[in-house]
Amino acid sequence: MKKSLVLLICAGLIGCATIHSKDIMTEIISDPPGVKIEINNQYVGETPLTLNINRTYDWFYFWWDRIYINAIPTRPGQYVQTKYVSSKEPTPTKVYFNMYLTRPTPEYDINIRNR
Repeated sequence: MKKSLVLLICAGLIGCATIHSKDIMTEIISDPPGVKIEINNQYVGETPLTLNINRTYDWFYFWWDRIYINAIPTRPGQYVQTKYVSSKEPTPTKVYFNMYLTRPTPEYDINIRNR
C-alpha cells in the first residue's frame, strides 16, 4: 500500500515538472522591414511582426526551451542573421535585426618588422 502511494505521488510530481510559460508577446522588427522570420526553423512571417513565442519551463532542470530566431534576407548583399535565446534567459519582448550590417572580415596584422 505504501509503495503504491509513493509511486503515485512520484508520477504526479514528474507530470508537473514541465509547464507552459506565461503569454509574453515578442515584437520582431528589422531595418529594412519585410525580412522573413523563422523561429526554431519554422517560418512565422515577415517583419514587423508581433507574436507569442511559446516556450516551456522544466522545473526539474530549471531551464526554458531554447529559441533560435532567424532573419532571412530579401535583398542582395544581406545575409542570414540569427538571434539565440539560451535556456537560462527569459523570452525577449523586442528583437531587432539590422540587415545593413556586413559580414565580419578577418583582421590582418599589418605590422611588419624590419630586421
